[in-house]
Amino acid sequence: DLHLSIRRQRQMCIRDRSWPLAGAVEGVTSPNGAECDIRRAKFAVFNDLANAASIMAVAGAPLALFKIDLPKAYKQNGQQRSTLWARSCLGPSGRSQTLDRVCFGQSDGPELFSGQTDVHCFLLKREFQYAEACYPSRCAEVLAWQEARREAARALGGDELEFALLAFIIAMIDDFGAVAFDDLLFRIDGSAVRLPCGQQRTRAHLIFSIVKSFVKRMGYEPLDLEKLLGPCRSMLFLGAILDLDTETKRLDPDKRERYLQRLQTLIAGGSMTVAASLRMAFRLMVVCQMKPAARQWLHSWFRAARGKSRSLRLQ
Repeated sequence: DLHLSIRRQRQMCIRDRSWPLAGAVEGVTSPNGAECDIRRAKFAVFNDLANAASIMAVAGAPLALFKIDLPKAYKQNGQQRSTLWARSCLGPSGRSQTLDRVCFGQSDGPELFSGQTDVHCFLLKREFQYAEACYPSRCAEVLAWQEARREAARALGGDELEFALLAFIIAMIDDFGAVAFDDLLFRIDGSAVRLPCGQQRTRAHLIFSIVKSFVKRMGYEPLDLEKLLGPCRSMLFLGAILDLDTETKRLDPDKRERYLQRLQTLIAGGSMTVAASLRMAFRLMVVCQMKPAARQWLHSWFRAARGKSRSLRLQ
């Protein structure tokens, strides 16, 4: 049944942009296999967060990390009107049906979603600025850091507000990671902000609350507690671990083991397809974020993958 088939496919992750596949449903045709331009998107990477943490760490003030993974984010976002044509199919009766939600795995899904998360990060930065105006820092180290950052902004022609923000946030599709100063929180009149138990609140917990509130206002709820990590000193994010205490970054141990096994399997095979080579090369680029000096060893790999041959033979 066509309607049942479409309903089932809406409930699952559609990994092929050419849905429905040719011959999947008798008498059904689709324009989805047509070529269309996709805007290139620069994705956030783990090093963006690590670099921000290192810049803020020079202040000598306490820092904290946190992250939020949007719940069922793809299913909660509709398609752009300009892309709906590529999510429609025409049945034998002449009736058309449209998959109106962003599909996990569709070719233009990351581009569409990245544009949205760009807006989310822009709005969150404005909320951080408002929070700072309401709760200005009274920490001497933070104030000195802010003044130095403003001077750098004036010298480089940058935005002073952006340079001196007390929190930094990035988003990789639906994964949000942030680092914030964790100084004690005071109101603009100088009074301390305290929890019901009497303990004074800190800035990182305020920033974390702002992000959670924003996510809910954008319609992403209920939040999955297993995908939230409140202010902490060490965090696994985008496959790597950032540790503020040791000031180190390292690949997730499970991912490191999987990458090593895949690499050993490819090498043992004696040859590999270009597609497999590129997949492995980009995985190794993730590793190079932890060990930048290793990037030089990938030049020959990419040269081979960009050649005319459709398979590579290992010597």
